[in-house]
Amino acid sequence: MRNAARRIYLGMLVLLLLPMIGCSGCSQEKQIVLVISGTETSEQRKAIQENTSAWLDGSQSYFTLGYESGGVYTLKISPVEDVQAAAEKIDFGTVTKIEGRTIYVEYHPPADTEE
Repeated sequence: MRNAARRIYLGMLVLLLLPMIGCSGCSQEKQIVLVISGTETSEQRKAIQENTSAWLDGSQSYFTLGYESGGVYTLKISPVEDVQAAAEKIDFGTVTKIEGRTIYVEYHPPADTEE
């Protein structure tokens, strides 16, 4: 439980410090948020983060931040111009809803890892 609390604390700390640190291309206008339910392991979450890094819009500067809480993995990615195009690239689950720049996904493990 302490590790989970530390991860949440560190995620919140990063969110608070990011505006002070700065990042070209990390504006709210180009940030998308993925809210992914159904992930069970850190390996699944790491694979999702690696998969989504390919979506970045050609910038040398980018930002991803992921945190898990209560079975929901939230991943913030920037810069991404087109929310709909990003949603269409999701191959690790089913998009259940898009609200503004937030995409909700029900996670499904890749077919080759299901038993």
